[in-house]
Amino acid sequence: IGDDIQIGNHVIIQPNAVIGCDGFSYVTREAGSIETARASGGDISATNDEILRIESIGTVVLEDHVEIGAGTTVDRATLGETRIKAFTKIDNQVQIAHNVTIERNCLIASQVGIAGSAVLEEGVVAGGQAGVKDHARVGAHSILMAQSGITCDLAPKTIWVGTPGMPHKEFTRNRMHLKSIKGLKEKLNTLSNEVEQLAAPTPETAPV
Repeated sequence: IGDDIQIGNHVIIQPNAVIGCDGFSYVTREAGSIETARASGGDISATNDEILRIESIGTVVLEDHVEIGAGTTVDRATLGETRIKAFTKIDNQVQIAHNVTIERNCLIASQVGIAGSAVLEEGVVAGGQAGVKDHARVGAHSILMAQSGITCDLAPKTIWVGTPGMPHKEFTRNRMHLKSIKGLKEKLNTLSNEVEQLAAPTPETAPV
């Protein structure tokens, strides 16, 4: 547990968890690959020379009745705070980056990764190995299925699945379409053969 960390009442921290380590914050002297790619819409016109550390001088706040699983890391904020609010339960080997806010009563399963400055609103459930991009906001009482990738803000009570992620109903519909492709391919092959037979010259239409 790092310096100047605030821990509430009845908090459980399992072995080998790290609370308040430095966040993954770096900068280059000149615009690097990420900045140029964002500015150009995808073209990388620079390299990352002299990657320099940005010291994390913020804090971590664990409110009352929070549970942190074994081997989980909660990074301190670059500035301000990384906050996990009351009654949230976090499983083993979870990564919570700098300046993340996790609201009350969230359930975070093993190997979830939450990138810097993301917000999980109240009652969010994140299945194992789900990932949330930096600065994304996940609406209250949403469910992130296992291994889902969150690359945008989600409205409250959204069920999100897949990578890249999508609403559960859309994912299910797409899976059904994929299952039907084999039958469609067979029908298309049959139709193609019939068209070729119809287009083939007959004795009546063959050139003399």
